[in-house]
Amino acid sequence: MLRWTRLCGLGLALAVALTAPVEAAGPAGTDSPKAPAVAAATPGLRLVRALSLHSMVDAMLGAVVPPGDPMVIASRMFDQDKGTLSAFESEVAGLYERRFTPEELRRLAEFLESDLGKKWVAQQPDIVREQMAALDQGKTSLGVMREIGCATSLLAPALAKAKAKAGLSEPGIPADFQARFDALATASRGFCGCIFREAEKKGKGAALRDPAQLESLAQEAVTSGACPLPSLDGK
Repeated sequence: MLRWTRLCGLGLALAVALTAPVEAAGPAGTDSPKAPAVAAATPGLRLVRALSLHSMVDAMLGAVVPPGDPMVIASRMFDQDKGTLSAFESEVAGLYERRFTPEELRRLAEFLESDLGKKWVAQQPDIVREQMAALDQGKTSLGVMREIGCATSLLAPALAKAKAKAGLSEPGIPADFQARFDALATASRGFCGCIFREAEKKGKGAALRDPAQLESLAQEAVTSGACPLPSLDGK
């Protein structure tokens, strides 16, 4: 049982990572990495700075660090490396510069630097926070992605076992596993969905972002009989 609940915890953590936004700012009341000072910029850097890209760093930290004091600690540690954000901005600017002409980048930056553009950028963190709150409460279609991420991790060991039995090493699905796939997918998604619903019923949707709490919630749901463990090994 413990092995399966640990797998479920890892699966739920993966699912949360899959649905984590990339433009959200850190939760209100927590420290977050500060944007570096604006200097002479290439067209790509101008665009990146107009996007307030430092908020993406908050989101990346938030995807792997629980809110509250852990986020405060992580942010302070991140701030110790003063050059990280500047390097990150340069890297992302390079990605844009390979895909857009200098004129296109200039026009995009001009929009983002306008009153409307600034409003659009400023509203993104709040929009994403609302999406995450809805996800925690099971009130958004993004929950399907979280469920699929969880189910994928649960099925991975069964697939590895089937491939070993068939003598396969390349990516793919053996014929016998393919024949059982629909049933296995239904069982694993049903189990993951049950864990999510139990957490939401108890008002613990936000706990699904913390691997330690995920494992505890999964084990509690299994022990209580609310979410019976599925059989994924074909026995």
